[in-house]
Amino acid sequence: ILAAEYKKERFMLMVDWLETQLKKLNVPVYLNRELSREQVEASNPDILVIAAGSEATIPVKLKDKPNVITQDESILKSKPMGKNVVIWGLNAFWKGGLETVTTLGEQGYNIKALMGSNTIVGQLLMGNAGRRMYLLRYLRDKKIHVYTKAKLLDVTEE
Repeated sequence: ILAAEYKKERFMLMVDWLETQLKKLNVPVYLNRELSREQVEASNPDILVIAAGSEATIPVKLKDKPNVITQDESILKSKPMGKNVVIWGLNAFWKGGLETVTTLGEQGYNIKALMGSNTIVGQLLMGNAGRRMYLLRYLRDKKIHVYTKAKLLDVTEE
C-alpha cells in the first residue's frame, strides 16, 4: 500500500529486492497463518519475531456508515469516493493521515484534515526533518487547512 502513495512508487523496488534476498538466504517467511507452539519449537529459532502490522480501526459507531472508509481503502480506491474528503487522524507518520493528504491531494481531491487537540502538525514529524519540511510545505502550498483541536463526534450522509 505504501508504494501506492504519492511519490513512493520506488518503495516497491525495495520490497522486490528484500524478497529476492530472503529467497537467496533460504529464510522462511510465514504470512497470514497461525503457527502453533509446536511448529515454532520444531524450527528451533534463536529468536521469534512477530511482525503483526497494524490495521486501521474505525470507531464502532462509524463502522457501517457507507461514507466512512479506512486510509488503505482510500489509497487503493477499493470503495467509491466523492471528490470532497475529510481525513481524520494525522497522528501516524509511516502510515499516517498526512501521507494520505498528499496522495489524495495530488489526485485532485478537495481535502480537509482533522487532528486531535493535543497534537501540533510539526510534532508529528519529529525525527525526519526532510520529510517534515516537505509535508508542511505541501499543506501550505496546496492551502489544505488542518483543523486542530478537532473532535470527531459523528458522520452523516450529508
